Amino acid sequence: MECCGKERTTKYCPDCGKELNADAPLAGLLRHCESTLEAANKKRKEATEAKDDKSLVSAEKSIAKWHQWVCALEAVVQGGMKGEPEE
Repeated sequence: MECCGKERTTKYCPDCGKELNADAPLAGLLRHCESTLEAANKKRKEATEAKDDKSLVSAEKSIAKWHQWVCALEAVVQGGMKGEPEE
């Protein structure tokens, strides 16, 4: 993508700081959700090893929530928002 009169291959223009990838906000949100899901999986493993039932239940709920968001965002980022009304 071109910005500030030069071809850019990075996420942001080093001259003006403009975000160059239109999908970047959703892709960035997807990366955040994926890393949070990984953290929840780690907490589940730790709770299982410690036999901490309360923490395990909490981790399972968190995993279910974040997994659902990851799947939904993956669908949007990879395939666009099909079926959404156009403005």
